[in-house]
Amino acid sequence: MCSRNPANAGRFASEHGLSAKSLEIILADPDINYVLNLTPAKEHGAITAACLQAGKSVYSEKPLASTLSEADALIEIADHRGLLLACAPATFLWPTLATARRLVREGRLGSVIGALSTLVYQGPEIFHPHPAHLYSASAGPLRDMGVYQITALMALLGPVVSVSAFSSRSRTQRNILVGPDAGKYFRVDADTHFQAQLLHSNGAVSSVIVSFDGISTSSPRFELFGTDAGLSIEDPHSPEGKIILKNKGRHEEVITAKPHWTESSWGIGPVSAWNAYQTGQSIETNAKSAREVLAVLIALETAAASGAVISVAPSIAWS
Repeated sequence: MCSRNPANAGRFASEHGLSAKSLEIILADPDINYVLNLTPAKEHGAITAACLQAGKSVYSEKPLASTLSEADALIEIADHRGLLLACAPATFLWPTLATARRLVREGRLGSVIGALSTLVYQGPEIFHPHPAHLYSASAGPLRDMGVYQITALMALLGPVVSVSAFSSRSRTQRNILVGPDAGKYFRVDADTHFQAQLLHSNGAVSSVIVSFDGISTSSPRFELFGTDAGLSIEDPHSPEGKIILKNKGRHEEVITAKPHWTESSWGIGPVSAWNAYQTGQSIETNAKSAREVLAVLIALETAAASGAVISVAPSIAWS
């Protein structure tokens, strides 16, 4: 493993029986063939490219890249070299959202005509000792949190073909609230509240709200509105979130995903991607899917800045 902070890398490595190395040593090591890229968002593209050029397969933290051209270049390198390139988030593979996806595919909801997903809180500075990078132009709540919601919605309802959005920025500076730098201020370079509408190719319309600015009484919230039944998830960001189905007669059915979930299951994304790659199977956390999500994120940013409805050209089938 490696880190920009060698002391942190050494400490973590010693605690977990690992070796701390520089990125240069990792890239040159022929025995390392799979890299997990957990760097800040703005560094994903460059580090992933370096790993791919060195012949390493990569599973990247979200988003895949900062721009579509950067994402396309990464996919081209991986395809040319026959390497795995996969990307978070994989939360739609977790038991709760996976169960919801199965119910949609089984037709339990009838035709899904709409969805609502919210994640609203006061911002990562309330718990993160180094939150500034989450307010950079390549982050903000849309790219940091909205990517989870949009990935899940696309996995359940299919590709997005157009979007509209409004956004705001309540403050130009924030202060760190925890850790050794508590009390220090940093600049805000991203909008911090988004309300968005997504039109899916099947006609369903999703509403997404993400915010580092507010306090909510019912967030996180995830609901699907079907012609035969509605579905809500108590906590879509938990592997054990309770699912509630309500039919036309207002009868409620509570479904528990009951996962065989262990501490190691949090690595379902990179582990399942690598296992599928070794057996020649396709993976849903593939780079082309992540590129599709990035296209929606960028379209939403453009829509919020311009006030226009922005078209998205889907290139893959999700659901």
